[in-house]
Amino acid sequence: MAAMAAEPLPHHMIRMATPRLRHRQAPTLTLGLDEPLAIAIQRTTLDQFDHIVWVLRHELDRDLAVHEARKALKRIRAIVRLVRGEIGDFAYRQENFVLREAGRKLSIARSATVVVETTRRFLDENPSLLDPIAARRLVVGLESRRDVVRTPVIHDRQLLTDLVTSLLAARARYASWPIVELSIDPARPWRRPMPDHFASVAPGLERTYRRGRRAMEEALAERSARALHAWRKRVKYLRYQHEFLEALWPPVVGAAAESLAELSDGLGVDHDHAEIAALVATRPSLILDPTSRYRFLSAVEHHRRRHQSALLAIGARAYAETPGAFARRLGSYWDFARG
Repeated sequence: MAAMAAEPLPHHMIRMATPRLRHRQAPTLTLGLDEPLAIAIQRTTLDQFDHIVWVLRHELDRDLAVHEARKALKRIRAIVRLVRGEIGDFAYRQENFVLREAGRKLSIARSATVVVETTRRFLDENPSLLDPIAARRLVVGLESRRDVVRTPVIHDRQLLTDLVTSLLAARARYASWPIVELSIDPARPWRRPMPDHFASVAPGLERTYRRGRRAMEEALAERSARALHAWRKRVKYLRYQHEFLEALWPPVVGAAAESLAELSDGLGVDHDHAEIAALVATRPSLILDPTSRYRFLSAVEHHRRRHQSALLAIGARAYAETPGAFARRLGSYWDFARG
């Protein structure tokens, strides 16, 4: 696999672009070619923590704040996975737990908002699917659910204060990671300098790729919403790890990151449609007429099945190599760019 470039997905498989932040743009994940790995890991993760805290405290669009915070949390989790072998399993599990729980507290609000946006687009693309009154009833019902679900999250000052406090404590731990040679503290053996070579990231990179490849095989076999969503999580981690390593060979590693982003977005759209279908199927009040409800659910399922093949084709190209061959190829880019 030279690069993971693929044909662009159709417009309806790409999530609508989120409006830009009013005051602060998300920091990127980038390893400088002349930058020691330990410093780059520390710098990029601290940047992401600072971004999360800023948006939760200052961004006036609360839905956007939640969205940006969740993305930054996933970037940090991807980087922590990348250097799991260096920080050790104890530290990895501790930090991954903190980040995962923070993301879960925010995810329900974001999910409820996305369901409304996706439903509106789906109805706009299929104007004859429901009569105007039924379509309006569906959207209003989902908006009411969104407001009930997200209000306790985006307007709960204590929840957000506790969340920010937890993340600031995590940030302090990341800021204490040693970036120079230090004597090992027997009480904290995971606090050791991080060697500046590919072997520091190779196991994490290979593990992320292997798990993504396995998740893709499960998704291909099952075609279930659960399996596809599980695969999407793995794709995201690999995408962010590619973004971090993009400077090694931008035309190739950058193209791979873009392809993985396209795949992740497409799988996200699939998950959104699956969630809409689940809500309509379990809440008949959203579409009162059984015939209209059946027609709507059939259309959503047809939409998902029609585009899953394209996503699986992109995935097959993205995960064409064995995990070992993938890691060795990235290692050769590292040696050429930083050797």
